[in-house]
Amino acid sequence: IRGALTELQQQVAQQETISRALLDMNYVASDRAQAFSARLDELELKTRPTIALDNAYPPYIFKDQNGVPCGILVDEWKLWEKKTGVSVELLVLDWAAALAAFDSGKADVLDTAFKTPERMRAYDFTDPYAVLEVPVFFSKSVSGIADTAALRGFMIGVKKGDACVDVLRKNGITAFREYDGYESLVRGAVSGEVKVFCADKPPAIYYLVRMNAEKEFRYSFTLYTGEFHRAVRRGNADLPRHNGPAQPVPP
Repeated sequence: IRGALTELQQQVAQQETISRALLDMNYVASDRAQAFSARLDELELKTRPTIALDNAYPPYIFKDQNGVPCGILVDEWKLWEKKTGVSVELLVLDWAAALAAFDSGKADVLDTAFKTPERMRAYDFTDPYAVLEVPVFFSKSVSGIADTAALRGFMIGVKKGDACVDVLRKNGITAFREYDGYESLVRGAVSGEVKVFCADKPPAIYYLVRMNAEKEFRYSFTLYTGEFHRAVRRGNADLPRHNGPAQPVPP
């Protein structure tokens, strides 16, 4: 993490700016959110859709101190509502609960979704709208973690329902401690419940810095690179496929 300190500071500064603006009630859709939303009008849902998404993935989606969802994706869906005239309901949940809501039919669209072989059998996906690194983080008291083989013997902290669990299992890693979200995962690592954890880079770095623990953890390799998509259940005739944002927006 030491080598990425400048990046961490930039990300935290950006997210603190977002949070302050939201709390001041003066927040308007940013240029970045508008760029993300460039092709949302291609999603032509005919009825009020329910969108299930993660509740703790800053800066894309998170809750303010009053529990109100905010972030880039909230702005994106608001812009989509304005363009289409169709209101949406955002179902902002712990990731495992968001997956369960989508799979049970309580939600029409799954947002903040990585494409995995298992999900591809059941979901139709949009084109990706963000590219995200997924490193393995470890305490500075641990040394010698350079690849997945070095993870054997460690209890790995993970978020329930995270795609990284499937990737780790395919590499022979089976000892996990699950957490409801990235915030509780990072808090568990900081408190010493686990010394190693796998998490998407943006929220992991955000919470490490917010907890003043960025110097206590580091990472030496990226497990894989994932992409954010939106998804509908395969074969759902009422929800046509759509492409989402045109391309990832540079940081």
